[in-house]
Amino acid sequence: MAQGFISSSDQDEDDMEKQAWRCIKELLDRYIFKESKIDDNGNFKFRLEGRMGDFLKSHVGGEYQSRFLGYYEKEPTEEGLITRHYTLNVGVQASLPESIPRAEKLHTLMILSDQYSFPDPINTANLLRRTKRLRALHLSSCSIKELPPNIAQLLHLRYLDLSFNHDLKKLPKAICSLLHLQTLNLNGCDSLQKLPKDIGKLVNLLYLEILWTTSLSYLPKGIATLTMLRRLNRFFGNSSANNSKACNLGDLENLNKIRGHITIDGLGAEADVSGAKKASLKNKKDLLGLELWFSFVGPEQKDEAVLEALEAPPGLQGLGIFYYQGESFPNWMTALQNLTHVMLADCSNCSDLPPLGKLLALQSLTIKNMSKVNMVGSGFLGIQLNNAAAGAESSSSSSSEAFPKLQELCFEKLNNWENWIGIGDDGDCAKVIMPSLSSLSIINCSKLKTIPNYIKLKTNLSGGIERCPSLDLSQDQLSRIFQGTTTTDKVVHNGSDKILTSLGIHLFYY
Repeated sequence: MAQGFISSSDQDEDDMEKQAWRCIKELLDRYIFKESKIDDNGNFKFRLEGRMGDFLKSHVGGEYQSRFLGYYEKEPTEEGLITRHYTLNVGVQASLPESIPRAEKLHTLMILSDQYSFPDPINTANLLRRTKRLRALHLSSCSIKELPPNIAQLLHLRYLDLSFNHDLKKLPKAICSLLHLQTLNLNGCDSLQKLPKDIGKLVNLLYLEILWTTSLSYLPKGIATLTMLRRLNRFFGNSSANNSKACNLGDLENLNKIRGHITIDGLGAEADVSGAKKASLKNKKDLLGLELWFSFVGPEQKDEAVLEALEAPPGLQGLGIFYYQGESFPNWMTALQNLTHVMLADCSNCSDLPPLGKLLALQSLTIKNMSKVNMVGSGFLGIQLNNAAAGAESSSSSSSEAFPKLQELCFEKLNNWENWIGIGDDGDCAKVIMPSLSSLSIINCSKLKTIPNYIKLKTNLSGGIERCPSLDLSQDQLSRIFQGTTTTDKVVHNGSDKILTSLGIHLFYY
């Protein structure tokens, strides 16, 4: 896409990615790509090797070059005049070859480094002075402190990666002149304070990556006009309260093509309930992961109204809710039948857990720092019980199965949690509860006394129990439930509080 090999059509504005994936699939099917994998950041990587690789390399000549600049290497290297695509792996304390700015035909420049590679910031003005034909520029972790105005000369640029440049505080206005720009990656630029107010001029922008930009507190109004956006991984809920130039929740209304994962910060205290409704999250059909972070202060009633209004789309697969101050959760949560991963943390006013057992696809559940939870009972399972004593007939709509696909369950720091109750010995046996559970972690729940039979009957679980001194379980019971030997004071814990996914959903970091 960055090289212009794939272009959009009037008939289908979404077809660029679809075309790209079709091309990749065909290359895989033809064994031109021998191997594919996903790296730690969720990026797909493909390897060209074997006879086909040798054949292609012999025909492209010097157009593609890749080299490693070793530790402390400072010698300038002359690169071929016909080089179009250049990848440089940089070692510790290396210097950028002086010849790169003279490679006028470059279409791709990828500098692969880490934060320790360059003792001094790269002279980006010199680097960009003559490389005006660039389509893709990767400068992640290059110790860049500022971008020069001459970046506006890169009229063909479609891909710009500036991620993890920790001293980068602002972007020049000139970046808004890059009208062909499709990807702008600013992840990890933790000193970045604001985006250019004219960012709305980037009408072809498809991907805006701004995770871990901890100094960024708002997005400019122009974001609302970027209706082509496919990925916007962070948004701010209350930033417009004190800044008329900032987006508010309602500005998400027309960004219905965003997909993947989005984090919305600053909800609650100043958030506009009507704006939350206007955001129309439920219409963003391609959204897979959603994190909602509420403010520490503000009326709990407003939190409840905002969360109710932020109804998620039915296809959502990952949901995290943090620092929510309401007393109850909205009904739309248990209607999300595609959810596979859920985390609820620091929801300090909630005394009852929602009936998450109704989520038939749920695989991983983490509940942390919910200080008002005293008991977890049958309501958590989402199973409707038959009141035989009252002569009630069995309901055809009641479920006999709870958490059918749950594999990982973690409770942590529920300081007032005393009882985890099942549905009675007979009921626990009659109902199918957590049949797929393979990992259970209970950590720092100091008052917990009991666990239900449907947990006691499990065997060979991974995870364990840590710092739960009140829990009445014998050593034999613990050894049977968990793999190996574990006690209520010591745990074999495999990190089930880290939500993993192979579906392209971002990890929940907490």
